[in-house]
Amino acid sequence: MVLIYAESPRGQFKKAAFEAVTLGKKLADQMGVPCAAITLGTNAAGAEELGRYGAARVLCVADANLNNLDSQVAASVLADAARQLGATVLVLSHTSTGKSIAGRLAVRLDAGLVSGVNALPEVQAPIWW
Repeated sequence: MVLIYAESPRGQFKKAAFEAVTLGKKLADQMGVPCAAITLGTNAAGAEELGRYGAARVLCVADANLNNLDSQVAASVLADAARQLGATVLVLSHTSTGKSIAGRLAVRLDAGLVSGVNALPEVQAPIWW
């Protein structure tokens, strides 16, 4: 599964959240796995809109304690969700919020981190000699 963190500061999704979901959906299609988006906090109005950008499932962790960013807490919640869902890839926007969470999240999941991705590689069939 590909899990995308869709930021919603002050209850509004920014363009970067929709771009992350679109990229995550393309990646999930390449991998042949499902794609889900996750929001944190009680102020993520319109989360169903993420489905129009490719999220087959939208999860909302509706906890008022998550309305204001604490990158350590957000990383913990996202790591727990990734483990529960069996996500093998997480996508975060390359924003100040995403960058503050990504490193902590990689450490919690004992995973690699690729930063600043703006395109997916072309997948080609292997050539056997």
